[in-house]
Parts: sequence; C-alpha cells; structure tokens
Amino acid sequence: MKFEKWSLITESVGTIAIVASLMVLVFQIRENTEATRIASFDAVTQSFNDWRNFMVENPEVGELYFNYKNGVIPSAEKEGLERRMLGAVLVNLFTDHDRAYLAYRSRLDSDEWDRIRRGMCSDRDELLGANDDELRRSIYRLLTSEFVAYMEAHCD
Repeated sequence: MKFEKWSLITESVGTIAIVASLMVLVFQIRENTEATRIASFDAVTQSFNDWRNFMVENPEVGELYFNYKNGVIPSAEKEGLERRMLGAVLVNLFTDHDRAYLAYRSRLDSDEWDRIRRGMCSDRDELLGANDDELRRSIYRLLTSEFVAYMEAHCD
C-alpha cells in the first residue's frame, strides 16, 4: 500500500512538472516569436531607409527617380546610362517590397504589412502608368513570381 501511495504521488508530481514545463515553453515561444517579428520589421524598415538614404546621398539618382515619379523616363536611345540607373533604383525598390512581402508571410503582422502594401501598390501603379513595358519586364524578372502574383491580385 505504501508503494502504491508513493507511486501515485510521484506520478502526480511528474504530471504537474510536465504541465509547468509546457507552460514555460509556450511563454518562451511567444516571446521569441515577438522578438523575431520585431527583428523582421526592423530589417524591412532599414532596407527602405537605406534606399531612401541612397536617393539623398546621390542627388543625380534621386533626380532621376523623382522625374520618373512625374512621368519623365529617360529614353533607351538617348540616355542609356540614366535609364540603366533608373532601372537599378526601381529594381532595388521593388526587391525591398518583395522582401517585405516574404517577411509579412512569415513574421509581420497585418497592420505593419498594410502600410507597406499601400506604398508597394502605389509604386506598382506608377510603374504600370509609365507605359514602359521594357522597364517593367526588367524589374519583374528579378522579383519572385509569388510576389508578382500577389501584387497583381491585391493592387487593383
């Protein structure tokens, strides 16, 4: 009888210890998930900040971008270097959006993503409005097909 009593007590203590361990594990996973989400958002934000800083530090490239935003695109025949520079700037911008989309799928919450998505859709609309299929194709070919499909489905 004593052995059965001790066995029951031991099993009860073991069960309580397992439940307590699982609770601690759940709290740690939540904390790690939040830390990962914050780190992901910081990385995405830093990437966009770096892109904007590049515009400020390189006024000639910034001018090309702002001219593009106003509908002026260097022609391939006359301004090849400027056109390539603009293409590189836009590729960097859209790959930042692509990375942000991947972070959203795994870590960013919907409020953070919604702000980024609005900017992404605005940038996509400007690119489509530029009526330059060659420029659009050169950018889209460097993006993930999943991201391009997402833009096509969610930016209209």
